[in-house]
Amino acid sequence: MGASLADFLLEDTEKTTKLKSLYKKEEKYADFLGSIETGILSFYHENKKLTDADVEKAIKNARANYPKGTDFFKAPLEQMILEASKLAAKNRPISRHEYHLVLSYILWSISNRNWLGSDTAYLDWLVEFFGSEGENTEEDYSLPFEPTPKDEKLTTKESEDFAKDKTANSGKRKR
Repeated sequence: MGASLADFLLEDTEKTTKLKSLYKKEEKYADFLGSIETGILSFYHENKKLTDADVEKAIKNARANYPKGTDFFKAPLEQMILEASKLAAKNRPISRHEYHLVLSYILWSISNRNWLGSDTAYLDWLVEFFGSEGENTEEDYSLPFEPTPKDEKLTTKESEDFAKDKTANSGKRKR
């Protein structure tokens, strides 16, 4: 039995627990976001029946149960999420609270694709973002949308700021 992801995460500090979201801090956590999302994308390429709902369920289960170790997880997608997270944490440890925010941010990204009306809108966005061929075009992903702060737990002001910033940051990573 290998080391658990929890073994690679740092204890929370007063500074890290003050973080409420990764909004406007995405670049600082790109190693975690990228590792997990490229893993999800790879899994999707091998499992075309995968849906956004499947990913959401796996992320929520990983977020709630990661301290139990990889052996706790039976679903291959969940195991992959934990392994990708462990690899990122070995390279640059973050706190447990920050890890919770990373997974919450991915859940928020999934919910931001609901307006596309597809069961695989987030997965298709990953395909597009990482440069693989997908069904939707870049223009499909740059249509206006209202951020939903439910999983990310953004304040109303942060949500309003995000909506204002969406056009100002068109050259940066779009979530």
